[in-house]
Amino acid sequence: MSDTLTTMIEEAAAAARRIDERAALLAASRDFRVVGSPWRFLFAAGESTLLFSRFDDGMRGPEVAERPLGALQPIAQPVAISVEEASKRLDDFPPPFSEVTLSFARAPEAQQPCYTFVKDDRVRVVGALDGRVIGEMLRV
Repeated sequence: MSDTLTTMIEEAAAAARRIDERAALLAASRDFRVVGSPWRFLFAAGESTLLFSRFDDGMRGPEVAERPLGALQPIAQPVAISVEEASKRLDDFPPPFSEVTLSFARAPEAQQPCYTFVKDDRVRVVGALDGRVIGEMLRV
């Protein structure tokens, strides 16, 4: 994980807006269990969905789906809390994580975009605007 996530989101957003000025970030995620797994950035762009992947050697994409993803909410940029700061809020849940996602969590108490940290079979959610630990659950 790196605070360059903010920079990568900005880079992906600029590329998405070159395709459609309405592009809005829906999610950013990485699966650390897969060697070489990229950060993936999902954008709503009008009636399309754009997916960019960020590998060590640079940004790739977009993959374009000609349909919107209506279930996810756009995330206003920049978010107030970095992924590093959010992970520090989890005192008894330290890295390494198996997955990290920035999105609107599908939980009623999540009224803001959240970082979802997965480790083994446990999940912790931290608000990306206020850094509040929103919840913990077991992964099914």
